[in-house]
Amino acid sequence: MIRRKFISQVVKTALLSPAALAITKLHAAQNSRHLVETPGKRAEYLAKILKLICTDLGPHPVGSPECEKAMYIIKNEMHMALPKVELDPFLFDRWMLSDKPRLSIGDTVIEAFPRIETAGTPSDGITGVVVKLKTKELPSYGIADLSSGNVMAYISPYSGTARPTLARGDEMRQKPTVNIGKQDVQLIESAIQQKTPAHLYIPVTIISDTETSNIVGTLPGKSKDEILFLAHYDTVYSTPGANDNTASVAIMLMLAHELSGTVPEKTLRFVATTSEERGDYMGATKYAERRKREDTMNNIKYVINFDSGTWGSNIEIWSEDEELKKMISDIDSDLSVNGTPILMDRSGFTMDSKPFRESGARAVYVESNSPDKVYLWHRPIDTPGNVQEFIVEINFLLFSEYIKRLQKL
Repeated sequence: MIRRKFISQVVKTALLSPAALAITKLHAAQNSRHLVETPGKRAEYLAKILKLICTDLGPHPVGSPECEKAMYIIKNEMHMALPKVELDPFLFDRWMLSDKPRLSIGDTVIEAFPRIETAGTPSDGITGVVVKLKTKELPSYGIADLSSGNVMAYISPYSGTARPTLARGDEMRQKPTVNIGKQDVQLIESAIQQKTPAHLYIPVTIISDTETSNIVGTLPGKSKDEILFLAHYDTVYSTPGANDNTASVAIMLMLAHELSGTVPEKTLRFVATTSEERGDYMGATKYAERRKREDTMNNIKYVINFDSGTWGSNIEIWSEDEELKKMISDIDSDLSVNGTPILMDRSGFTMDSKPFRESGARAVYVESNSPDKVYLWHRPIDTPGNVQEFIVEINFLLFSEYIKRLQKL
């Protein structure tokens, strides 16, 4: 019996091409599947990644030392799972807050978040009176100079609680702009009526030619046809980003570990992108440009982008590809997972997957929402304790099977 098995294996090996044989030998030496082989181990793995990146590092905006540390944590995880892992570096001008910003109305300090890429104030801040702006093209309020009446800064109410967003194109580095929550609008309105002085301090520093990197892990397949996974690992300055987007990165890494040591039909590429939170998807764009230079963009046949897919109990699958949506629906039915994904007729080429539309690939974008939970996006409370473990497990089960079925297309 042992001899027959040995002869069978020799025959199978002899039938492989030299390239396929080399891939098989390379993969056989690497196997980290044991890290994620049970629900319990996947829960442990998720907790480990959340602790290393969110708890231990805190906020890790692109270009920061904390972001670089997160990059190496992810790179090391990929090295355990995949035969080829590389950094994909690029330079950019880093916008950063060098101190804690502050907005006060009279003696009251209110929660305010400077818009990313907005201008800073002088070192002693600016003081003036709050005015209401009439044009709809600008934020609703401004801080005006007492003597000239010139608007020196903008105050923009957010629809919910305050959080940072990206400055609009015409605002970038032009005048200081902060977002406030709707709960503080009445205070702003009272300040206008009573001419209460306002003081704003936004300490902005620009560091030119800052280096950052995407992390690219590859599991070569029998075909150059490629399934591309994306999940950004950077955060905004105000949050450790457990749901946006570390838990999604953990899902992508768990899929890489599960496939470790195998030779798939299609090549699998796992890319942890950076600079997504600047709003320009610079990391994904730079990687897409590289693929075009290498003339490999057309190898990409499927794109899966995980972004904030673990916060809400409603997993949303965005795609305009009816066959792919039906496949995910069938997987949900076949596996009887505890939670049915909501299929959205919206473009799968959203956020970081946008630059890959011209590949001609078929795409899905994965996010989540919840009507009965506090909205965590870009808030300090987006911590590991607010990641729903069972949603991570559902995503893992769905897309583990999704990979298998894509191999047959």
